[in-house]
Amino acid sequence: MPATAVFSSCRRRAAVPCGFTLIEVLVALSLLGFGLLSLAGSVIIITRLVDRGRSSGRAAFVALRQVETLRLAHLASPGLCGRSSSGSLTAGDLAVSWTATPTGPSLRVVVEVTGWRGRTRVTDTVSTALPC
Repeated sequence: MPATAVFSSCRRRAAVPCGFTLIEVLVALSLLGFGLLSLAGSVIIITRLVDRGRSSGRAAFVALRQVETLRLAHLASPGLCGRSSSGSLTAGDLAVSWTATPTGPSLRVVVEVTGWRGRTRVTDTVSTALPC
């Protein structure tokens, strides 16, 4: 049916309402606006969570790389098992510090990675034991 036929049939039947009332349009627009505002708020929260996950992943990668370096140094010179050692370094904008403490038959290694997440300074810690 052509569009002109629909409009002409609406004009002929004045007793039957055709189209939408102003209230219906306002309600539909307000629901649409509320939905779009909710979506925009969700996008902001998701962006923050992705950034937080990225920085946590980077800190974990740096910490595990340091644990692996200490493990390889421990394997290269077994005399390290009876002594405590510690150190620190900087990896980009992250500060890395570690301590290795003998605890019976193993060497306890704790690596702390400190960096910024937004405006907050955060420290992530990785702890493991290397067998002697």
